[in-house]
Amino acid sequence: MKKRLTFLSILLTFSFMFFRATTLPLVSAPEPVMVDVIVDEAHGYNREWIPGEVSIMAAYLSYYDFNVTSVYEGELTQEALSNCEILVLMFPAIDYTGAEIAAVQNFVQQGGNLFLVGTAYLEYFRLNSPLAISNQHLNDIANLFNVTFNDDAVTRMLSSENILEHPVTTNVSSMVYKDGCTINTGNNVTTIIQYESSTLAAAAEVNSTRLVFFGTVFPLNWLVDERLAKPTDNYQFLLNTFNWLAHKDIEIAEIKHPLIEVTEEGPVLSEEEKDDFTLIKGAVDVQTSDVGGAYDPSDVIVERAREISYDFLIMCDYDNYPPNPLLGAINAKNYVQEKGYDMHITTGVEANRGWGHCSLFPITFDVWEREFPIPDLEGLIPIFQEIVESGGVVKFNHPTLLEDSYHLYYTLEEYSINAIDAINSAIQVGGGDAAVTYPFMGAADAHSVGTIDRVIQYLYVRNVTDSGIVDAILNKRSIIYTPSYDLWIGQKVWLDEYFSRMEEAEPVVASAEHFVSLSEGQGRNVTLASEYLNESSKALTNMNPDRAIRYGNLATISAGITVNIEEVPEALIGEEANATVLITSFLNESVSLTLVAEGENWVFPGGNNFSLTIPPGETRSANVSMIPQILGISDLTARLLYGFFELSSTIAGIYVIPEFPTWTPVLLIFMVLTVAIAVYKRRLLKPPVQRN
Repeated sequence: MKKRLTFLSILLTFSFMFFRATTLPLVSAPEPVMVDVIVDEAHGYNREWIPGEVSIMAAYLSYYDFNVTSVYEGELTQEALSNCEILVLMFPAIDYTGAEIAAVQNFVQQGGNLFLVGTAYLEYFRLNSPLAISNQHLNDIANLFNVTFNDDAVTRMLSSENILEHPVTTNVSSMVYKDGCTINTGNNVTTIIQYESSTLAAAAEVNSTRLVFFGTVFPLNWLVDERLAKPTDNYQFLLNTFNWLAHKDIEIAEIKHPLIEVTEEGPVLSEEEKDDFTLIKGAVDVQTSDVGGAYDPSDVIVERAREISYDFLIMCDYDNYPPNPLLGAINAKNYVQEKGYDMHITTGVEANRGWGHCSLFPITFDVWEREFPIPDLEGLIPIFQEIVESGGVVKFNHPTLLEDSYHLYYTLEEYSINAIDAINSAIQVGGGDAAVTYPFMGAADAHSVGTIDRVIQYLYVRNVTDSGIVDAILNKRSIIYTPSYDLWIGQKVWLDEYFSRMEEAEPVVASAEHFVSLSEGQGRNVTLASEYLNESSKALTNMNPDRAIRYGNLATISAGITVNIEEVPEALIGEEANATVLITSFLNESVSLTLVAEGENWVFPGGNNFSLTIPPGETRSANVSMIPQILGISDLTARLLYGFFELSSTIAGIYVIPEFPTWTPVLLIFMVLTVAIAVYKRRLLKPPVQRN
């Protein structure tokens, strides 16, 4: 019986093991169910709504399984909305057709969810704009649901007493309600945010359909605000709104990193084509105290830029600072050249007017010798045209809804403006949506050394020149990074390429660190290599991958290559003297280098330059020769070039000996004595001078 039980126990054990191994599959996490959201931007002017955009909202919501798509063209139809669960309409500038209104109404009746966002009433838009930016067209939809967005303006700091209990306001204790309006509500619509007796936000639920009405866009695209009671209030309100509309559970909002705004897919390029471009990092609209428009001088700004691994600065002091608005940029350029820094300075100027600001670069003419500052926009048009026609950029700075500058949105081409700020001073002013329509940039708008990194501009250039920078901007090979948001804006192809290069840079720097340490342990001089390594490590920390790779390779090369010149014998005038340059590689890969012979008359067989490839761990030699023409010493320097890297070796070259016979010194002594005797004899024979 005991044996049978034992056998049965073993059988059950193996059966259980077999059962587990063969019938229980590995349990994987379920694929997230994405909620499709459509934002109508086809009814905004120039394929965008102003002043902000939804791309930062979309970037944040993507972390919570919302797929937010902006639609820039076409009408709202039942077919277009058929795969949409949430429709977002934000103060359209173009009216909806009767068919579009019917399509939205049908969408809601079929269970679709709706989010309507209004704006402040601004009289000058009604009077001067070719397309009204108001709530007029939004109300054509809102009135269907007993809601009206009013023609008024509200800007208030809201606290918990203004925020009523509702799923949309869960865990929200404060809000900056900026440039918004009040809302009138009817039956079945619940106020969820109020100020005094006015409704600022409301919600409604009919059967399975949910609707939210909100009078301002501000908290939706300004997610970080130091005035909030807690940093996540705007994040929380945004997430609550969409979770409730999607019939999802309300959850605690977290600050997500990074936020990536993809403006467009971008061009389809092969890896080889992408490799043709160098990624450079820098700042746009940097001002100096050299002309009085900022707090710090140009040399201090350059040193700070170098510390944070910048490759370029576009410097644009105000044009109304006499005597020369370009002085700061000129001084910066001279300082960089004097120090030998690896940095490019583009000279620009910022046209500073009450109607708005525009940056012009590169400046290739003497603007300060003209009648500057020109008082009005019309007077600047010829200057703008000249900049653009000469291959430059005229950029509309920090576009806003302010009365004195909004009209430029409608007249960019008329004034030859060919680029726009998507981010300025870490503030969303156009964002990813503006970047769909125009060549775009991110401006630090730095008036002090401490602000040159609040917005970082990356460009993919063919060459690091003014023309290369302009070419990258106008062709949208541009990425903007805002550290305070951890926000990235750009076309997908270039964003993907950036993160790919960052991954590539890490092992390059690590390899350089290992090789420099190894070379130092073997007694080789690594002074230069350590300098390159420091620059490489700093660039990686500062998120400049191409600079990190470049200097990492230079560190490895300089630690792993030695150059020596064999001593040469004495030579006679007119006879060829020869020397041998020895280059030894301690690297693990082959490397191609260029040698340059420096010194009077020293040449390689093919000229002053000599290219060679050195296999790993081997030594290669190159012969260099000269024919001495004069007495003395002719030094030889062999200079090895690899990118920015230079390594040289010098010997006090050959001692040149005259081709004279051995009795020549005796002859010379005899000639000197003969001359001396003649002079002495002449003095002895000279008659004395008679004195009275």
